[in-house]
Amino acid sequence: MSSEELSEQGSNHYEQKDFQKAIDKFSQAIKREPNNDTYYHKRANSYYSQNNFQKAIEDYTQAIRIKPDNATYYNYRGHAYYRQNNFQKAIEDYTQAIRLDPNNSEAYEYRGYAQSKLE
Repeated sequence: MSSEELSEQGSNHYEQKDFQKAIDKFSQAIKREPNNDTYYHKRANSYYSQNNFQKAIEDYTQAIRIKPDNATYYNYRGHAYYRQNNFQKAIEDYTQAIRLDPNNSEAYEYRGYAQSKLE
C-alpha cells in the first residue's frame, strides 16, 4: 500500500472520529515518506482531536521543519499551545502565521485571545 493510500485511509478514519486508527495510518504513511509535511499535519490534527496537545505540537513542529513557510502549521500549533495554557508560545506562533499570511484572520483573532489571557 502506498503512503498516499495510507493517508487517505487515515483521513477517512479521522472523518469518522476514529482518531487512533487515523494516527496509526498516518504513522505508517510517515514511515514510508518521512519528509511529507502533510502526513505530520494530519497526524497532529488527530492527536489534537484526542486532546493530546503535546504530541500534536511535536508533529506540527515536524511539519514546520519540513515546510517552514506554511502559516497553517503555525496557526494550528498555536492552538495546541493555547490549549496547554502556554499563551506566550501561542502568541509567537500566531504572530508567525500572520507574518507568513497577513490575511489570516483566525491568527489575529486567537492571538488576541491569547494576549488577553496574559493580562
